[in-house]
This record gives sequence, C-alpha cells and structure tokens, in this order.
Amino acid sequence: MSTRSGAWLGFDTLRLEGALLLPDLLEKAAHGQASGHAAKGYDVPRGFTLPEEIGRACRIAQA
Repeated sequence: MSTRSGAWLGFDTLRLEGALLLPDLLEKAAHGQASGHAAKGYDVPRGFTLPEEIGRACRIAQA
C-alpha cells in the first residue's frame, strides 16, 4: 500500500514532509524555471553557463 499523498514529483529519492517546500516550487526549481534561477543573479563569469559554474563551485568545495 502506498502512503503517497498530494502531487507526485517524479523523484524517487525525495519525499516532502510538511509545507516548507511546496511541490510546485520544487518542480519548477528542478526544471530550472524557479524565480531567481538565472545566471545573471549568480555573477557567473563570462563564457560559463550556470550549470558549469555550479559544477565548478562543487569541485572547488570538494578540494
């Protein structure tokens, strides 16, 4: 028996509990459509895309 209720997000490893993150907001963020999700808001260096800058920042943090 499934205990799932509400909107289905399509993420196998994620379960929302409570109302801190709304399912529709999380879905938009996962697809890169959330407000404030543009490269101009993150001071991405010229020639880089936002996903490339995120990956670079993660590699720097792991070093």
